[in-house]
Amino acid sequence: MLYNITQPDRSRHYQVAARQWISEINFFTIETAFLQNLLQGCIPLLSDKTFAEKRIITVKRLLKLQADKNYSDHVLNEQFEMLERASRAVIPIPANEVELACKQMELEFLIRSLIEEYSEVKRELFHSLKVCYLKISDNWFF
Repeated sequence: MLYNITQPDRSRHYQVAARQWISEINFFTIETAFLQNLLQGCIPLLSDKTFAEKRIITVKRLLKLQADKNYSDHVLNEQFEMLERASRAVIPIPANEVELACKQMELEFLIRSLIEEYSEVKRELFHSLKVCYLKISDNWFF
């Protein structure tokens, strides 16, 4: 979102948003590691052909999310570098403002997509594990 505000205010707004995204990316990193450990621990349980296929798909999606996260980190670092250069400039350069605004919109899209995709993968994985555990517990009792 572009606002009709001054360059210093816009830069502060971008910095605040970037710090929030760093927090979200750090949380994502922790959560992704948790899901990968969960998948590793459940490999024997997910040896059924149906669950094995779902596990392979989930692993691929997690790897893609990791690549998206790495790219988001890169773009976020570029944004911080541009913000630092802009804050050192005595007179704001209009081209820099446009570049910052474009990066900001790209980051908003990247982070939102990352979180949505991660939530979907996590939901599907937990559903698969729940079904798997129910199947195992049904077989165990009978």
